[in-house]
Amino acid sequence: MIARNLDALGVNMGRDPSSSVMEDLEIANALEQRDDDVIRHLVALRNKRFENWGFKRPRLYATTSSFLHYFRNPCVISPVRDPLAVAIRNSQSAGADFENGPVRAAALNSNLVKHMLALPVPTMLVSYEKAVTHQKEYLSTLSKFIGIENADLERAQSTIENGSPQYLRDSNRLV
Repeated sequence: MIARNLDALGVNMGRDPSSSVMEDLEIANALEQRDDDVIRHLVALRNKRFENWGFKRPRLYATTSSFLHYFRNPCVISPVRDPLAVAIRNSQSAGADFENGPVRAAALNSNLVKHMLALPVPTMLVSYEKAVTHQKEYLSTLSKFIGIENADLERAQSTIENGSPQYLRDSNRLV
C-alpha cells in the first residue's frame, strides 16, 4: 500500500503503476546479491531520470544499513502491521500455521522497529491499520516526510485499499 501511495504522491517506484505489488525486482535482486556494479548502475540511471524515486522490498530491513551509501538522500519507510492481522492473512493466503502466527509476527515487528530506529537516515514507521483508518492524516504526514509539497492527497487517498485480493494473489507469487 505504501509503495502505491508514494507513486500517487509523485515518487517513481520503478514499476508499472498498474502492478498490484509494485516491487522493483531489478534493484531488489541486485541489493540482495550485493552486486556493487549493478547497484551503482541502477542507482545512477534512476538518479538521472528522477528527482524522487524509491523501491519496495519487504524483509530487506535487516541489511538496509549496508547499502544506504548507494543512494542520494535516502530515507526508509516501513509499515508495521497488527500481529493478529498478519497471522490471519498468512493463515488464509499462504496456509501458515495460525496458532503461532501472532507471536511470530510480534517478534518480526520488534526486530523491524529495532533496525529502523538504528538507521542513520530519516525513518518513518507506518501503522498499516492506522493508515487505513486515518487516511488523510497518514498521507499528509507521508508527503511531508518525503518532502513533497502540495501533494494531491485525494489522488493518493484513492490508492489506499486494505487487503486487495489481487495484491494477495500477486504477493504470494513473489515470496
